[in-house]
Amino acid sequence: MGQPGNYDGRLIQAVRSVCRPPSGRDEYWPVAGGVLVDDDGTAYLAAGIVNYDGTYVYALDVVTGKLKWQNNISGHLDPEAHCGISVQGHLLLHDGKLYMSGGTSISPGVYDITDGKCLNDTHLLHQKVRNNVTISLSPRGWELFLVADKVVVSGQPYYGDPRYPVYDPSVSKKIYLASTDERDIVWLDNQKVMCFAAIDRKILRNCVTDTKVTRSNVIPAWGKLKIPDKPLWQQKCDGSVAIAVCRNAVLVAGQSEIAAIKFKTVKRCGRSRCPLRLCPGGWLWTVTVMLLFR
Repeated sequence: MGQPGNYDGRLIQAVRSVCRPPSGRDEYWPVAGGVLVDDDGTAYLAAGIVNYDGTYVYALDVVTGKLKWQNNISGHLDPEAHCGISVQGHLLLHDGKLYMSGGTSISPGVYDITDGKCLNDTHLLHQKVRNNVTISLSPRGWELFLVADKVVVSGQPYYGDPRYPVYDPSVSKKIYLASTDERDIVWLDNQKVMCFAAIDRKILRNCVTDTKVTRSNVIPAWGKLKIPDKPLWQQKCDGSVAIAVCRNAVLVAGQSEIAAIKFKTVKRCGRSRCPLRLCPGGWLWTVTVMLLFR
């Protein structure tokens, strides 16, 4: 990812300089969603925790650290209530837009990658339910998923206490999709990996519901994945936290173990224990596992 070059720390210094708040208290504006680098050599990052303290989104040149654009107002899309987008998880690039898990008010946050303009509809901040109470229709999760051409939010709240997990459908249901050599790999609800011939994108779009309030005021982000064809193969992987799809195998990570499943044999061809606990969103282990199981 990104352009080759001699990286000597200038980018890191630029990140600290543009994100450091005037008060000098970094704990209120951490770059908690990580840094996302595209193939054109632009690094995207966001600083903040909750929207009312401010949300600061930046695009930097990877080689020089030069600021390309910044958006410092999306945390206060409603200037009177100081309500808007928070920094609450993943960043994702798709179709000329930067997406960010935004917490409860509006999520995902959507930005134009050319100038940083926030593209979210501010009317979402003023929706009301039957008893005339303002309600948020945004899932609280910190994970972003690209399914067909739709970006969906799921997973646990970013700053939730792990001792008290949330169990509603917007958290527990999720579909990760990756394609390789005319095959679609589906990782379903962190419990099962399935391999299909190319899935009709209309079917995938239909498994993502439009945001709406049900009678129980629970907002389902996902519909049912109804694929008429049987999977070419499937493997259970209860408790898995991440996967990576390679040319000839799928790598599945549990909290302390990584396994490789070859496409041809559909068997686990290798397994390696990790000295550190693996976490969702931790993709740096991919290169290591490819070396172990190639």
